Amino acid sequence: MTKITLGLTFAMFLALSEALAAPTAVNGAAFVLVATKSGPSLFELTSDAAGRIYAGNNSNDSVGIPVQLFDPALFTGTPLTLQDFGPSLGDADGIAFGNGVIYAASSAGVERLTVPGGVGTLFMPGVASNGTGSPIVVRPADGHIFVGLGGLTGINRIDEYDATGAFVASHVTGTDVETMTFDPGSGLIYYAPFGSQIRALNPAANVDAAVGSSSGTIDGALTFDPRSGLLFVGTANGVNSGIVETIDPATGARKLFASGFNGSLGILRESVSGDLYFLETNQLYRLPSAAVNGVLTPQSTAVPTLSQMALVLLALLMLAALRLFASASPDRRPPRG
Repeated sequence: MTKITLGLTFAMFLALSEALAAPTAVNGAAFVLVATKSGPSLFELTSDAAGRIYAGNNSNDSVGIPVQLFDPALFTGTPLTLQDFGPSLGDADGIAFGNGVIYAASSAGVERLTVPGGVGTLFMPGVASNGTGSPIVVRPADGHIFVGLGGLTGINRIDEYDATGAFVASHVTGTDVETMTFDPGSGLIYYAPFGSQIRALNPAANVDAAVGSSSGTIDGALTFDPRSGLLFVGTANGVNSGIVETIDPATGARKLFASGFNGSLGILRESVSGDLYFLETNQLYRLPSAAVNGVLTPQSTAVPTLSQMALVLLALLMLAALRLFASASPDRRPPRG
């Protein structure tokens, strides 16, 4: 085999290896990088009624950056730069859409941002200003706003406010609360501390119960998917960082969904398109709805994904390279007597 052939084979091997190392679902479906943003770490995801995606931040200061916006209609295949939406918010480590607006935590309190205009107003001063996560969810039935009191705080409760921002009640939880998501069908709030366990609070009945656990640490990445009835969890910090798992809230059963990410600070099954979004520190990935469904309900006759075909091609190239090398090598057998 010539040096040129060996070089080309090695280059193709590296290129295919890099492609296969990209974040992928367990069936080989590849996540696509759709947007990036330099600066402070982003944190948590939500979406509006038109399917636009919003991210908060974890600046850990009073300055921060604006909420970041990704408009899927603008994506043509090349990663976009996330757009600033509204005023700068320091440590906006909680974000939710409801009542037609975006609610974002900040060092000053809960900010209300008009959609699509992005006009910001300090809505609830001094609320959701924790330094270790200030998760927010909104109950669509009555517009009530629920705020967690942060992970690693030892404050085991979720506070409820009505749509005008008036305090309603505090609900006792089984752990402190760093990350939350809401199931509009059951009315349950699923939440997690800065850890692996997931619990559910029924605020109407003040009943709290364990649901299941992730194999890693949850740090901002927990979402309920009404389409499948499953929880999607992303992991960060420590063991098994950078994977996606599904958890059945009815049974606690956990399944690996995807891997290959560099941590996870937000995850969302967007309700309009059904696409799954995944947030690393400053990068936003997407898996189309059809691919998500293909993982959740695999078909034995499914068409191979690009990653799977790349793996087969890589194996064939390596086999061909070995055969060429063998045919070009001198015959080293001893002569017959």
